[in-house]
Amino acid sequence: MDIAKVQALWEDLERYLITTRYAVRSVEDGTPIEATWEDLVQRFENYFKSEKVQRVVKGCFPEGEKGDKLVQDLILAIRNRLIIPATPFLMSFGNPYTRRKGYFSCYPLGYVPDSMDGIYETCRHMMEIYIRGGGCGVDLSKLRPKNSPVDQAQGVASGPVGFLTLFDAVTGTTNQGGRRRGALLVQMHWKHPDIKRFIKAKSLVPAISSIVMSAPDDEKLDVPLSNMNISVVVDEEFFNPENEDLFSLIAHQAWKSGDPGLLFLHNMVRYSPFNPEHDERDFPGFSNPCGEYLAPAYTACNLITVNVAKLASLSLKDGSFDFQKFYRSVFETAYLACFLGTVLIHLDEGYPLEQIREATQRIRPVGVGMTGFHTALLLAYDGDVKYGYDEESLHFAKRTQASLTLGTLKLSSELVEATQVFYPWKKSYLELHLSELKEIIDKDKLPFKNDFKLMESVAKKYGGFYHSVTTSQPPTGSVSLFARVAGDTGIEPMFAIELKRRVRDFESGSWREVEILTEYLMPKILDKDFREKVEAQLAHEVKPINQLAILASFQKFIHTGISKTINCRYDTSVEEIKDLIKRSADFRLKGFTIFREGCREDTVLVKAKPCSSPQSDISQRDKSEELSPVRFALVYEVRGTVNAYITTTFDEEKNLREVFINVGKAGTTLNSMFQAVGRIISVGLRRYPDLAERFIQTLKGIESGDFYSCNDLHSKSLPDMIAKIMEDAINKVRGKAFTLEALAEGAQIVAKGSIAKRTEEVRSIGDLCPVCGNLSLMREGNCMTCENCGYTTC
Repeated sequence: MDIAKVQALWEDLERYLITTRYAVRSVEDGTPIEATWEDLVQRFENYFKSEKVQRVVKGCFPEGEKGDKLVQDLILAIRNRLIIPATPFLMSFGNPYTRRKGYFSCYPLGYVPDSMDGIYETCRHMMEIYIRGGGCGVDLSKLRPKNSPVDQAQGVASGPVGFLTLFDAVTGTTNQGGRRRGALLVQMHWKHPDIKRFIKAKSLVPAISSIVMSAPDDEKLDVPLSNMNISVVVDEEFFNPENEDLFSLIAHQAWKSGDPGLLFLHNMVRYSPFNPEHDERDFPGFSNPCGEYLAPAYTACNLITVNVAKLASLSLKDGSFDFQKFYRSVFETAYLACFLGTVLIHLDEGYPLEQIREATQRIRPVGVGMTGFHTALLLAYDGDVKYGYDEESLHFAKRTQASLTLGTLKLSSELVEATQVFYPWKKSYLELHLSELKEIIDKDKLPFKNDFKLMESVAKKYGGFYHSVTTSQPPTGSVSLFARVAGDTGIEPMFAIELKRRVRDFESGSWREVEILTEYLMPKILDKDFREKVEAQLAHEVKPINQLAILASFQKFIHTGISKTINCRYDTSVEEIKDLIKRSADFRLKGFTIFREGCREDTVLVKAKPCSSPQSDISQRDKSEELSPVRFALVYEVRGTVNAYITTTFDEEKNLREVFINVGKAGTTLNSMFQAVGRIISVGLRRYPDLAERFIQTLKGIESGDFYSCNDLHSKSLPDMIAKIMEDAINKVRGKAFTLEALAEGAQIVAKGSIAKRTEEVRSIGDLCPVCGNLSLMREGNCMTCENCGYTTC
């Protein structure tokens, strides 16, 4: 594959992405009127020439033509894919038709008020944000606990967990910008009386009648929470020995299901420029959905991405890497990115709520981040320095991030001098931040000494900079595709060299599969030795502790936080996760999310009871009232394209009465679909047990081209496998040798076999993508991104 073919494949993918999600559409028939990156850039350029935007540019630099020059440089950088704005910007900046302009990715909304009016007002704010392309974060710590008296002791409160389904429903039913599902993070302080219920909220099985669950009745939720992330807010006191039980519960739940994450409040406050002592509204204790923007309530997450992969490719000459050129180019590109963020702040459009506009324009936050870091590392050292393992990779991360941060602070310093407007940074952080930047400039001989003198002068005179923050590291899932970065979005390790995506052929209307790779690895990736070096440091090879080391290197020079999930093997223990959490807090990280491979394959627990009466004739009458509250079950573990647990329960007359199906990860679309299939079968069998044969014949023979197995049972589809399992269970239960003792012995054998299988490496299977229909929707940072077509929830 040559560079021309790689570029052609990228163009096909971009055309698909733009026409399906980002393009301005005809008012008459809704067809896209944009199809290429150049079409988008032309729209941006035209809008920058408008009187409205020009007025803002002039306000930034009132004297001379500096603002106009910056606009020209900015447009060139976007055209050359050195800067990629956030998805809401790409969708609506310069769109002449939309009445729902939104330029910002997400918004932390702070504490949900402890009243019904306040709760539903928060829901209304969430909807306004979602329809303009943003996501939300809310904090439930102020809501009164479950069973607290309300209405002058005439009733009791449902508690904060009871409202999770409400927030989840609002998020799942309101499209972001009319083009993707909303994104939500819900957080709660660890001292809240309902914290244990909150911690277990996403793993609670939906309430199902007539089955004995492992959770008590008051712990059941009506629906699974599939549209939110949850995080527990902790501080230094949380790590005291007397809180060990709660710490273990959080670690166990994270081990079990990937939720909850943690937010380290002490680090969020201590290592932040936000200054609540100056203004109490500036408390940086609230998170956006992805966890990188930790900021005051009702402010905008103003993200712009710098393409360091391409900047690294431009720093190569004759096989040699020019480090000084690279750091300077990162600095200059970040400078322009920060300018774009500043223009967006001062445009009085694109804000979903007036209070968000007021708060954002008061503190002026910008979040410049990067994408393609691992590619830059590979190009800089010819693959000889391993991501996260070699000490030099950590130094390179620090120098790259410091260069980016310094570029943004130069723009912020110049704006202070031009406008005499500044945000008063927290003094302790300002002093620490400047000393650490000065240290790396001097120690590593970064080419920014003269620029830094301006920053020191402005900080000394004003006690801050124009912006409250200038750097943040988002997951950059979809925007990285426009940067032509495939396998290493953001600062993630590369998880694959080539990625397969499905794109639509617009001439024939059919779909075809394309294989893409990061453009800037060409032609080096064609070299066998270089490719082997890359393969030796793919994501699955990077241990969790090494992932943390990289994060700590970046966090040192980032003003807010980093969106990054720590990925670990299936056999990682709860104690290991506890150790990673402690290390994260010690490393100055502000949040922690872990995903253990294969951790969301859940089982339904039922109690068993032997049958004591012979098989009776099955009649057509309704027999639902005759079910005993305790009955025996057979559980089948199915391996295949997705793994499944299928539970069959029987009454005392050996009739099949219920079928419960758990597929893949709890809370996913695929799992909810098959849970629905199981519930439909169970509703029928509870009332009319003789329907079992009809269900079996209906499901039998369905083929999907996949392969599933469970001991001696094999099938080409999961529905067909369900039918075979129902049939097998009936035959086993009605067989002469069936006794409780035999069942128990068999269960032990199955359990041993399962444990043996669990030691093998489990292949991760994604959720069902709503766009391309493949099981390729995977967690990326704190977002869900389709590895096949590029769809993302962020």
